[in-house]
Amino acid sequence: MAADPDLLFQRAQREHQAGRLMQAQALYLQVLQQQPGHAEASHGLGLLALGDGKPKEALPLLRSALQADPTQPQYWVGCIEALIGLGDADQAAKLLAQGRQHGLKGRPIDQLEARIKALDGPSAQTLQALLASYHKAAPEHAYRHAVEIASRHPQHPLAWKIMARLHRRSGRPEVALQAIGRALQCAPLDASLQMERAELLEELGRLDEAESACRRALSAEPENGLAHSLLGAILMSRGRAEEAQASHRRAVELQPDSPLVHDRFSLYLHGQGRLEEAEAAARRVLALRPGNVGALGNLSAILIDRAAYEEALGCAREAVELEPSDVQAQQNLGAALIGLGRHREAVVAFRQAIRLDPGCAIAHSNLLYGLNFMAEVSPAQARAEALGYARNQRALVGGGITNATHAARQPASRLRVGFVGGDFRAHPVAYFLEGLLKGRGEDGLDLLAFPTNDIEDEVSARLRPHFAAWQPISRLDDEAAAALVREARVDVLIDLAGHTAHNRLPVFLRRPAPLQVAWLGYFATTGLAEIDFVLGDPYVTPPGEEDHFVERVWRLPRTYFCFSPPIGDLPVAPLPARAAGHLSFGCFNNLAKVNDATIALWVRVLGAVPGSRLLLKSAALAHANEVGRTRDRFARAGLDVSRLTLEGPSPREDYLRAYGRVDIALDPHPYPGGTTSVEGLWMGVPVLTLRGDRFIGHNGESILHNCGLPQWIAQDEADYVARAARFCADLDGLARLRAGLRDHLRVAPLFDAKAFASDFACAIRGMWGMRNEGRRGAVEA
Repeated sequence: MAADPDLLFQRAQREHQAGRLMQAQALYLQVLQQQPGHAEASHGLGLLALGDGKPKEALPLLRSALQADPTQPQYWVGCIEALIGLGDADQAAKLLAQGRQHGLKGRPIDQLEARIKALDGPSAQTLQALLASYHKAAPEHAYRHAVEIASRHPQHPLAWKIMARLHRRSGRPEVALQAIGRALQCAPLDASLQMERAELLEELGRLDEAESACRRALSAEPENGLAHSLLGAILMSRGRAEEAQASHRRAVELQPDSPLVHDRFSLYLHGQGRLEEAEAAARRVLALRPGNVGALGNLSAILIDRAAYEEALGCAREAVELEPSDVQAQQNLGAALIGLGRHREAVVAFRQAIRLDPGCAIAHSNLLYGLNFMAEVSPAQARAEALGYARNQRALVGGGITNATHAARQPASRLRVGFVGGDFRAHPVAYFLEGLLKGRGEDGLDLLAFPTNDIEDEVSARLRPHFAAWQPISRLDDEAAAALVREARVDVLIDLAGHTAHNRLPVFLRRPAPLQVAWLGYFATTGLAEIDFVLGDPYVTPPGEEDHFVERVWRLPRTYFCFSPPIGDLPVAPLPARAAGHLSFGCFNNLAKVNDATIALWVRVLGAVPGSRLLLKSAALAHANEVGRTRDRFARAGLDVSRLTLEGPSPREDYLRAYGRVDIALDPHPYPGGTTSVEGLWMGVPVLTLRGDRFIGHNGESILHNCGLPQWIAQDEADYVARAARFCADLDGLARLRAGLRDHLRVAPLFDAKAFASDFACAIRGMWGMRNEGRRGAVEA
């Protein structure tokens, strides 16, 4: 028994609206087989042909619908669209005139008329030749052809549209905007032209105008999913995340099979830190467009943030194979290799990215960050690399701005101190920054925050009240960000990121503040002479290591940072060795720090303490391939892997409780722990560290000196193994230390927020007073 034609038509409509076009086509054909005169099915099938760029096939279907029921305005519009598609201006104009007699009116009809008038120009063959040269990536020929057509037929929009695209492709968005303006004069109601104008305005940072242009496109075509998607991207650029999300979701509803719609939604979700959803959207793009380099890059970046480094590496390698000159693909390759602990290979990838684009600040920062994992790279070599970064970026700025620009600024009773960084959120930098903020009294400083990351959370909410102003610069280019800092009359600008993620060091090159300082988020020189001082302490920046830095070293008297204890009142667990019958070592650091030399050292420690076990807990260990790889690395170093426990990440409270299963924490080398070490100490777990030879290598020393535990600092690898064995032999001593450690820390310099805040304010005042003096030598606070 044949299905009811009306039911079939309803199913066809649903498939059509959902973007499942092949299914809709099949259903429309079934309807017409059973009822050849079905006007709605003829119209739907005609629209599908029209949308597929086949106006010749569409026209008879659309005419059939119109002849069957001329009272329906959409049937008139469909036929006229098909005639426009065929370039038949005369017939389109005649049909439009008839349609007006049947009541056609309104802006969409005016738009049709404008498009018909625009057809009175070049021949279809001429336009096809223009499009062919454009699509064959022959830009010079296409541009000459477009200019010739525009000179003869200035009222035809296509030539102007092609010129605009070619100008944009050549990096001339301002000129492209003029050309798209000429196209819009020819077809003012064309939604696609308004969208191209919106994209150009967004690229130029003219976001108000970009939003207006996009909304004009939506006014003409309310169901245009690509326009909703573009609006979502523009709204996100304006910091209106909730509105942006609504636009992106509407776009997905309207065009579920559009790769561009899902790509933009994925970028939005990634920027909001919603990594699982971002990954799903990115995978949808690749399902729709396999092998797309941009989509592979997006997915690779998301997987890196999810610590799924093996799969991220695979995506990055595929992107590099498809497009070896893609800078982002090379960067993703390097970042994935860093996560896997393959630092030398990562450096090769980052250097290739820099060769491809010498001015790419992010690629050079990633290289400098990666060097910190490599003990074989000397501080002098790292400094030379940082100076290379500064030279490249300074060349782009055009020489920067000297301190003379601010010479008229005199010491004031109050100083405005700005902080620039991407980690005003649940992040180690924020936990240490919070210690300073909580400890402040009346210090004569007004603090301003300039976040470089869109993500905000409950930690951001705790930090905000401590700042007189909170002005995100994540969506501003470097010039605009520097201008904003100058307008805020900042006296002292502090970089919290160095060469880590979300840094804005090129802003500091423009010297928007009289005094500029590096602190907290990085652990080597930035390479920028425009940054006057780097804050250290007697341990991370000891005398004799000043030449590691381009900046002048200012040593705080005790510690260069202060930790804010975790929220909540989690108790310290008893020494686990008592109940377990064996010693448990642990490390909760990023696995990228755990190099082969560190593994070999830890295997020696386990050998010196019979029956002992090692617990590693890290985000990367949420992935089975990383668990297997880590087991293999320890097995190759000679460890019975039954003594190894590997765990992925946990919610913060569960993560802190996990220290209850660790007797002694082992620090990696040359990149020791920071937050993990301090959190472990707070939970009663002492950490054994190895003395270093540079700022980052000294970090464990500073922590332990400022917690009153210098005996936990080993002088070399043999001493590291010996101290581990000696501490493990004294369970009573370990139990006493564990039971009393938190009370001891409450009064230690690392946790003394008031004393640290006072030292910090004195340092700011001292540096301000010396800002016009020479740059040689270190300063003791």
